[in-house]
Amino acid sequence: MNTEYSDDYLTCASTFATLRVFSDELSPDQISQALGIEPTKSDTKRVLRVKGKAHTANRTNGWFYSTNNIVTSDDTRSHLDYIAEVFIPRASALRALKTHCEKIDVFCPWESASGQGGPCISPHQMKFFAELEIEVWWEVYFVGDEENV
Repeated sequence: MNTEYSDDYLTCASTFATLRVFSDELSPDQISQALGIEPTKSDTKRVLRVKGKAHTANRTNGWFYSTNNIVTSDDTRSHLDYIAEVFIPRASALRALKTHCEKIDVFCPWESASGQGGPCISPHQMKFFAELEIEVWWEVYFVGDEENV
């Protein structure tokens, strides 16, 4: 972890990061086996029947590794460093999974404490995720925003 980060990132009320793997072809167990790590959460593609009619509950299999409740910092960079540290030894496995997956990305919810400022990503993080062709994206919320209640 970088000591230049601020765990008390004043413009952030809360944040975390989740590496997400979506696959029609591979089950969450197969993804875990390929990566050599268990997810913090997973969803299996399934169809529900309601009154005899089929409804898709999950359109694809999902495998998720989240920093939520693991990293306590309000600086997204600390969360991205944690994801990178966990997956650097698994980089070749992530590359191999891309041929069997619809999408691999990193999702970062970020709740603003003041409506100003915003999350950051460091150059070494950009390089790591860019080399793996993994998008990192934020969903931003504002404290007290009526639409998010």
